[in-house]
Amino acid sequence: VNLSGKSDVVEKKEQGGSSEVQINDDSMQVKQAMFCQAFPFHFIFDRNLVVRQEGLSLQRLLDSTPIDNQSEPLTLTMLFHMERPCIELTFENILQHINTIYILRVRQCQEHLTPVRFRGQMIHMKDQDAIMFVGSPRVTRFHQLEEQGLFLSDIPIHDSTRDIILQSESSNVNFNIIQQLDTLTDQLINHKRALSLEKEKSD
Repeated sequence: VNLSGKSDVVEKKEQGGSSEVQINDDSMQVKQAMFCQAFPFHFIFDRNLVVRQEGLSLQRLLDSTPIDNQSEPLTLTMLFHMERPCIELTFENILQHINTIYILRVRQCQEHLTPVRFRGQMIHMKDQDAIMFVGSPRVTRFHQLEEQGLFLSDIPIHDSTRDIILQSESSNVNFNIIQQLDTLTDQLINHKRALSLEKEKSD
């Protein structure tokens, strides 16, 4: 993804013991539409905190039109409240905490929905003087998805959040089955006890 329209790929250079990835092959550039589909909850913002790109599910969640059609630029502070880290929401502050886990909450949502909270990381896009947030909704159950206006299909297959939700629901189903079996067992024991008492009376 390149906001300037330039493409750049993949060559590694060692600089001070760390490797830097550069892009040189235009044919390997990921198209914007594909990137927005692969990372449906990402967004990119510039130094003025103006959001320049959103993932598909995030666009739908925020009930927004494509960024190019906005009459008034959407900013990070308009869309989100930052819960972690506890810093003022500025470009420079985010850069100083670039290796920190970020938790963001959507400021506004439809009346019947619960505001979505996202957990993820910030990535500095140096060539474009922008920052990209990549993260996932903080949910573990199907009912939480519904309460926040999301669907399981919104979460990409590569995202572990999907596995957490499915595993949680599977555990819940197994727990319910065990409870039902315990209830049936108690009922059978009570029924057997009642039959034994009736038999004793008849004898």
